[in-house]
Amino acid sequence: MSGLRVWKLPSCTNLNQCLAALLLFALPCFLAAAQTAPAGTMSPVARPVSGTEAWGAQHRGLFTVKVSGQGPAVILIPGLSSSGDTWNGTVDHLKGHYQCHVLNLAGFAGVPAWSDVDKGNFLHAVEDELAVYIQSNKLVSPVIIGHSLGGTLTLEFAERYADLPGRLVIVDSLPFLSGVWLQAGSVKEADPIATNMKLQIKGESHDQYLQFVKSGASTRPMVTSDADYALVNEWAAASDQSTTAEALYELLTTDARADLGRIRGDVLVLATWAGFPGATSQQIESVYRGQYTGTKKLQLVMADNERHFIMLDNPGWFFSQIDPFLAAPAGGSTTGKLSSPPPVTTAH
Repeated sequence: MSGLRVWKLPSCTNLNQCLAALLLFALPCFLAAAQTAPAGTMSPVARPVSGTEAWGAQHRGLFTVKVSGQGPAVILIPGLSSSGDTWNGTVDHLKGHYQCHVLNLAGFAGVPAWSDVDKGNFLHAVEDELAVYIQSNKLVSPVIIGHSLGGTLTLEFAERYADLPGRLVIVDSLPFLSGVWLQAGSVKEADPIATNMKLQIKGESHDQYLQFVKSGASTRPMVTSDADYALVNEWAAASDQSTTAEALYELLTTDARADLGRIRGDVLVLATWAGFPGATSQQIESVYRGQYTGTKKLQLVMADNERHFIMLDNPGWFFSQIDPFLAAPAGGSTTGKLSSPPPVTTAH
């Protein structure tokens, strides 16, 4: 990736410059040009459950979970400053055959912030608590679907807890965002800029922060419809400023590439290129393939017209990609089922 020419943060001395590119993990507009990169058995079905499980309140306060449907377990994780409602349409589509566990991360879209967020390690703490959640509820090799920051978190979780998840669906997310955005060769190179951004975001008054978020400078290229744009903006405005700053810093200082080979399950990556002025689908695809080198069971699919929130822009296309992937046995064929979890509990 060292020879890749991309749009680069000029100096990150202005909050608007920094957040316009990176708030909410906005992949649109990150590429100007690119060089070519190297290239089951069913167990008893779980009982149907609905409503919000009081996981966050009873445990470490890192996320809440809404569970619905019955069948094999599917965990869905939203992106930076986004709500679990990102997945409403997906849950409606899946819940007749799967048990959906939708996470709402602390500090995002109106969920109370984690009390220790200013101490750092927020994303690792979420991953650790997700492991507890899976084990406590005896979820058997659950599918994990992650969008944007949630995708990076999913990758790192599957590396750190390789024996817990089943297959993964990564929606428009990279294992090392700073390798593209900042042209950083390592986390060490990215850290000073990421630190500066975190301090700037935290240093803004809340009114200044809200003014920027509501301007839509970072969110408008991410969705096609005006209604979805308004929704994404609403989630961002309702997110905790300090949590956004910390999570963005941790995202920019995460490099999950070296341990991609630890991921045991099949991995479906859905990537977008619409909204990248001057770029082609082939150029964007080369970036993704380069970053995902080392993933043992990778399927990469480029969306033709959809933007960053693929599941909002074109649900039908999104479902046409995930349905056969979820139904296939290990190895990627198109038949088979996933293991089902026992009933979900809210305490351990």
